[in-house]
Amino acid sequence: MENSSIDRLKVWIDQFIINFNICPFAKPSFTNNEILYRINQADEIEDQIAGLVFLMKDLIENENISNGFVIFENEYEKFDDYLEFFYTAEAIIEQMNYHLDFQLVSFHPNYQFNGMEKEDPANQRNQSPLPLIHILRIDEVARAIEGVDTKLIVDRNIKFLRDK
Repeated sequence: MENSSIDRLKVWIDQFIINFNICPFAKPSFTNNEILYRINQADEIEDQIAGLVFLMKDLIENENISNGFVIFENEYEKFDDYLEFFYTAEAIIEQMNYHLDFQLVSFHPNYQFNGMEKEDPANQRNQSPLPLIHILRIDEVARAIEGVDTKLIVDRNIKFLRDK
């Protein structure tokens, strides 16, 4: 039996991200079960970042897996604390040269884009059921967005979420 946090995440991906076409590239890896899901319950930042690195290593070792999520069940209730952790993790991943192969994307229940009001429905684009980091393969992202104006996707999502 799967963990309820992973189940919640899968429901959110299916019912929000895919159903509302928030990310037009999400459906294949989700429906083909090509995603790793990990729950990180570590208290120390070093151990939390190690969890991200271990997932990246698992992705390197298994080319049949497209991407992965690291879920923080017990940490980062406050969005500012989460953002501080996320930026620290990005910097460390870059120092380790994992940024050449992977892109980190941040999601949080209280996600707020810079310059947007807290109540703006457009923030929902990155509001997830739990704090998490999505790890994407850079080469897959590049192939997926080749010839695609990603600004149109962002603009469409903002309009959709504000209008719904």
